[in-house]
Amino acid sequence: MPSLDPVVKIAARVFKMPVAAVNMIGSDHVFFAASTGLEGAKVNMSRDVSFCAHAITRNEVMVVPDAALDERFYDNPLVTGPTNLRFYAGVPLMSPAGHAVGALCVIDGRPHRDFSEEDRERLRELARMAEDRLELRRIEIAAQAVRGRSTEGLTEDHAAAFVQFDQARDILVWNDAAAALYGYEPSEGPGRSFDSLFPEREGAALRQLISRAEAGSVDEASMLVELHGLRKDGTEFLLGLSLSCLRTDADLTCKASLQDLTALRREERALQRFASIDMLTRLASRASFYRRVEEVLTLALPAAVVMVDVDGFKDVNATLGHAVGDGILCEVARRLENAVGPNDTVARISGDEFAILLPECDRAGQAKDVAHAVIASMAEPILIKGHEVRLSVSCGVAIAPLHAREALELIGNADLALFKAKSIGHGQSFVFATVLRKEAAALQH
Repeated sequence: MPSLDPVVKIAARVFKMPVAAVNMIGSDHVFFAASTGLEGAKVNMSRDVSFCAHAITRNEVMVVPDAALDERFYDNPLVTGPTNLRFYAGVPLMSPAGHAVGALCVIDGRPHRDFSEEDRERLRELARMAEDRLELRRIEIAAQAVRGRSTEGLTEDHAAAFVQFDQARDILVWNDAAAALYGYEPSEGPGRSFDSLFPEREGAALRQLISRAEAGSVDEASMLVELHGLRKDGTEFLLGLSLSCLRTDADLTCKASLQDLTALRREERALQRFASIDMLTRLASRASFYRRVEEVLTLALPAAVVMVDVDGFKDVNATLGHAVGDGILCEVARRLENAVGPNDTVARISGDEFAILLPECDRAGQAKDVAHAVIASMAEPILIKGHEVRLSVSCGVAIAPLHAREALELIGNADLALFKAKSIGHGQSFVFATVLRKEAAALQH
């Protein structure tokens, strides 16, 4: 999967490992959805020897510092054979339904005993990125199936609406489905102009379509095209049309197969929204935010990420209930959007954690001003379901390229700055500094 290639390349760079891969697990074999460092290598892909098949049974990062000394793997063909696997760290990839579908892993041919808790957390973050991309791919496939159904409906469903018309484009016959589609009685079709079934602005496209169909070989259906149909009551609708023409001597007869695409396109748009929008707050989703940060950094543009966490939200949620908690999150989302500019992206990352992308922001002071504005926006109490709730938020700031050049590292550094801000107290902000990473590493030892 091309969309997973950046994930494994980032993993290899971040952990300084020669190999990184996303393995999908089948009943008998595993296969690479993406990999780097294994080009041209012959790897045993049997599930029986796969380290990732072990990793998916755990709810945590599985780390094997030295496989040659591990009683589970010391005689594994991947260890004793030409693959020479000595170090492994892998984390399960979960579907939205909670099923393990594969694993993200990093591998080396020499042992490592220094894979820290921070390293585990960064691997988890990369796994969440991979999970988002797998889910986006699933949604893309579902959307393609929706589009495919529109074509199938025209080519395989014998009850589908159709209209036959002559060279003068007068309707010869149409079926009940076509009459119903346009809001006419079946008897009102014959003799009516085929052009009357379309708004005037579609005239040129319709004539071009008919000309192409006429020029085609006998009874060869034209490609499915989308036009707007015009009902008897004057309303318009999105129409899928496939056209074929048959010429006998001097006569030309055309057959148009028709389908109302309104519901199908609505379903497709809903799938796309699900992929990019947090369904509770209507902000950008985590996956959408990661993609947007990647896009900006790929263009080598400066940018800042501001991570935002609602202070003490779990206590509020536990005291007032989830319905009130959801309402609070929606109000926080609205205030965040009002605190930033039209070109900035606001996203909900997890339960009570939000993120803001400030493209073309390269100054710490400018990003800090946004953080202060966000904190100030929460000063007014939130009135919801008879409760007056006072909240504060904490913010962590990181800037590219000053603090990071890759999306995952930039977001991770902003998260470290957020952790520091929360340690100072509620309603605080902090800009990332390299010392924060050293402090985080020290806490793990």
